Amino acid sequence: MNRSELLELIRLNHVKEIYNLYNDPPPDDGSDWEVESLQRRNLGDGRPLYHTLKFTFPDGGEKIVVTLAGTYSSYDSPDWDEVYLSEPYTHSEIRYRKVESKETNNGNAQ
Repeated sequence: MNRSELLELIRLNHVKEIYNLYNDPPPDDGSDWEVESLQRRNLGDGRPLYHTLKFTFPDGGEKIVVTLAGTYSSYDSPDWDEVYLSEPYTHSEIRYRKVESKETNNGNAQ
């Protein structure tokens, strides 16, 4: 497996083949590529499943990060629908929680 072969699999949306590179890697072909799982998000049975993988090649070039998208099944293998190039990003949000307030001398909450 080399970089251009992987990019072609992505372009053709060969999701299952890409997943199998991670889940059931082929015998060593001497190319020294590596794949690792960065994130797996499972939203429950019958719901979306995302698995992000990072491919590293010995040429020292940029790593290729892809996300596989499909549906999770607790009874069978995942049903993969799509593969796409990915990049990391930071997401922040503001959430609120219950505050146990203390009363001041004049009755106002702090």
